[in-house]
Amino acid sequence: MDTVGQIHSHLLASQYEGLVKKAKLKDRRKDEEGEDGEGP
Repeated sequence: MDTVGQIHSHLLASQYEGLVKKAKLKDRRKDEEGEDGEGP
């Protein structure tokens, strides 16, 4: 049970890291594109 829990939490942590990295990249792209006057 312990080992399975450790593996599960490790997988979730690595997936979360990937999502955070992707989100940061998207935010950077939005910031760069937003300066072109996309908003009001």
